[in-house]
Amino acid sequence: MVDALNLILLCDGAGSRNNAPIWAFVSDHMLASEARSILCRHGWLSWQPPTFQHRWLACGELRRHPAGTLLHAEGEPLGDLCGLVQGDLAVTCAPRSGSSVLLHIAQPGWWAGDAAAISGGPRRASLATRSDSWIMHVGLPAIQAMAAEDPEAWRRVAQISVGHLDHAMSIIASLTVGDPRTRVAAALCQLADLDGHRAAGSAELQVSQKELGTLARISRNAIAPMLMKFEKAGLIRRRYRRIEIIDLRALRALVRQTRPTHIDSDVWRSWAARPPGHGTAD
Repeated sequence: MVDALNLILLCDGAGSRNNAPIWAFVSDHMLASEARSILCRHGWLSWQPPTFQHRWLACGELRRHPAGTLLHAEGEPLGDLCGLVQGDLAVTCAPRSGSSVLLHIAQPGWWAGDAAAISGGPRRASLATRSDSWIMHVGLPAIQAMAAEDPEAWRRVAQISVGHLDHAMSIIASLTVGDPRTRVAAALCQLADLDGHRAAGSAELQVSQKELGTLARISRNAIAPMLMKFEKAGLIRRRYRRIEIIDLRALRALVRQTRPTHIDSDVWRSWAARPPGHGTAD
């Protein structure tokens, strides 16, 4: 039987339908082969050699979780490693004194549970589904058995942690920038680019303006007019509780600027002068 996800995967090379990403359509049924295809094309597992991919996924169990499911909570004991196949996840963490804050909205290819598995300690963050989602669960006993045969297995799992560290450092660096436009552009790039390897193109993010403001540390009142300027410049399109990035390369150009005057004179005017809807083709 050909289900909704099969139809999406049969579309063009971008893996999309009506220019929407594959994870915009969550199917009621999913074949293991479809899940493997997605995970081997996005995120950490896509960097690994085919032999490791095959062994890793052979240990996994594919499960469907409804929206609002708490996969694991900060401070809980170690358990499965979870890889997002379809849907989106809220990654939250509570400071030592304070309430829980939104750190990231994870897209397909995101893996979590690595730090607890490596250290034997508790979970570092909470992970919950924002929409109906398909998750690949890989149990710790299976990973330990794999590592007993292949000493490289733990080093490969540690690469998940390295990716998370790179991501966290990128967020911290962007939040030190005084120009709020740069912080918003950086937050959009961080949501759209899972592993830092996507230089250009378009993307659709399931994120509200309020959530984006939280990630960029900007008030809801301040972010709305800012996104209007981004839209006028042809960088994004605003939708209900989602944002379509038209030109990721241009957003990266904004992030790379170190002085606001350069943004205004060199980049902002050139992108604002483009015809509406114009974007890169790659």
